[in-house]
Amino acid sequence: MPLADVVLLNASYDLSLVYETSTQEQTAGGFTSMAYIHEPNANDEEPQSVFISRNWNISPRLFNDNTIIIIEIRNSEAGTIFAPKTILSLTEADQLARSGINSCGIASCPNSLWSSEDSKNTLPELKTKATLPFTLARLMFLECGNYAASPRTLVLFPPQPLRKRDGWLQRWNGH
Repeated sequence: MPLADVVLLNASYDLSLVYETSTQEQTAGGFTSMAYIHEPNANDEEPQSVFISRNWNISPRLFNDNTIIIIEIRNSEAGTIFAPKTILSLTEADQLARSGINSCGIASCPNSLWSSEDSKNTLPELKTKATLPFTLARLMFLECGNYAASPRTLVLFPPQPLRKRDGWLQRWNGH
């Protein structure tokens, strides 16, 4: 499959935010995420562990059409502080990654916040040139083998265009 097709498929969410002209009312939704890091003490037999959890107020269409996917990526040559051996990601059929965790303990549970501006029938004026889909940023974050590299990956990711639909005119750049 050509790279351009992969990028276009993974940009479908980004494009839906910019070009959707639906006037349907959207109900308030969103996610709640949590993380817990188990720090072992001297008497603890369990190793250090990272737990993440999230509720997902999914669209009935995603559930009914069976488009929710769990992806496991294995890299037998990795497993150092520079790259994880395994990445586990919960996602949708048109995205590289949504939420996930890797074998180095790096985890991501991004949340979407919506406002009354999100369902207005207006097309925003784009102020920036084309950029990469942010689902790629999520996957690149999970490909990091240590905490120092993960925020750097997001900060260096190309900025997203200004979006009127986000409720505020702001740039999305990271989680």
